[in-house]
Amino acid sequence: MFSFWDKFSTICNLIYKWSPKKRYRSEKGYRKDLKEYLSKVRLGNILTGYSSLNITCEQGRTRPDLLIDDKIAVELKMNLRSKTQVDRLIGQISHYVYKGYDVIVVLVGKTKEDKKRDIIRAINSFIRYNGFGTPINRIKVITPPKACSLM
Repeated sequence: MFSFWDKFSTICNLIYKWSPKKRYRSEKGYRKDLKEYLSKVRLGNILTGYSSLNITCEQGRTRPDLLIDDKIAVELKMNLRSKTQVDRLIGQISHYVYKGYDVIVVLVGKTKEDKKRDIIRAINSFIRYNGFGTPINRIKVITPPKACSLM
C-alpha cells in the first residue's frame, strides 16, 4: 500500500522531540513516560486516515521495551556507560532485527560518546539491503535532548 508518510521516520522525529515530565531514577519511569507520550499521537494523513499507535510494553527478557504496531521495536537505555551494557544492547538489537523489526534505540541520561559511536558502528552491520540498494530494515539511535538535559 502506498503511503505519503513514513511511520518509522515520523516516530523517530516524535521521540527526538519528546520531553519527559520529570527526571526518573530508572529506565522504567522513562519507558512509561515515552509510552504515554506516543499513545497520545495520531498518525496518518487525509487520504489514509488517522489512527493511534498500537504500543505494547516489555513482556519478558526477549521483548523490546516498546513494540509499536508489531513492527517497530523501541529499546530505551539510561546512562549507558560500560562495554557490558553496550554489548548487551547490541545483542538485543541483533535479536530484534532477526525477528524482522525496525529498531529505534533511545538513549536517555548520560551516555558516553564513545559508547554511542560503538553502538552505531555495530548496528551498521545489521542493516540488510534488497537488490536495489534499499534498506530492508531500519535502525536508528536517538538521543532526545530534553531527556538528557534533565540529568
